[in-house]
Amino acid sequence: MPIAVVTGAYSFTGRFIAQELLGRGWTVRTLTNSSYPGDPMAQHIDAVFPLQFDDLDALGESLDGTDALFNTYWIRYPHAGQTFDTAVENTGILCRAARDAGVASIVQVGVAGAARDSRHPYLARKWQADEELRATGVAHAIVQPTLIFGSGDVLLNNISWMLRRIPAFFVPGDGHYPIQPVAGEDVARVCVDLAEQGVAGQVVDVGGPKTYEYLQFVRLLRTAVGSRPVIARMPAPVVLAMGRLIGRVLRDVVVTRDELHALTGGTLASPAEPIGRLNFETWLDEHGPDQGRRWIRRQTRHSAS
Repeated sequence: MPIAVVTGAYSFTGRFIAQELLGRGWTVRTLTNSSYPGDPMAQHIDAVFPLQFDDLDALGESLDGTDALFNTYWIRYPHAGQTFDTAVENTGILCRAARDAGVASIVQVGVAGAARDSRHPYLARKWQADEELRATGVAHAIVQPTLIFGSGDVLLNNISWMLRRIPAFFVPGDGHYPIQPVAGEDVARVCVDLAEQGVAGQVVDVGGPKTYEYLQFVRLLRTAVGSRPVIARMPAPVVLAMGRLIGRVLRDVVVTRDELHALTGGTLASPAEPIGRLNFETWLDEHGPDQGRRWIRRQTRHSAS
């Protein structure tokens, strides 16, 4: 039975990957700095190790005997002394530890639109993190999702929360830029397929079967939750200011400048042929009424914490 280590098997993207691996008969271990008492996933995880970037010996021991590492570690924005540069450095530490432990292959979850020359710090640093993986010489693949949706998603839930409770929802810019939601199950399927079929430096964009304009996307969410706020188009700086105001009330970060620039720049869609199978609107018909019942705090997306 092959052994996989997933960073953040209890988190959003990592959970989908862990479930896919378990369904295919893999033994799954996880690296995480968070505990989830009572989580039903816990009974299926073979071992839990702390994600200790400052303890290379412990990190190496936790990866010993691993056939494949699935790395979802990243930060959503700089916080608590962590920066994007820190995340790049930590990614390199993890990938080198995997190499030194003899891990056969690494599948890293990146993001669509990552590029060396991106004007968005998030996307430029994600490209640098992928470079850290390439430099190890380990057999690898980089999976680049667009906008992941599914059970446990924070982004869609919190947009839905605002649509339920705020009389006017502000869309940055003209709202005609693309967004291509992809199911977490599809992202996980692609990740595990790559590991099982043999990785050779592939970079694979994973987008859903249908692309929407952002205005259309928000209207679909509004209908799904049964709310009636006005959807108004506003300059991005106004939307950012309103997000900060709401964030102060909620004691959370609603949206960052980098996220708005990436959204309006169209990076939440991919020019590649879509390989996601699950339809967003079908999922929304079933799960939409439950979205946004409560606000969920979020510090990270593809994170091991």
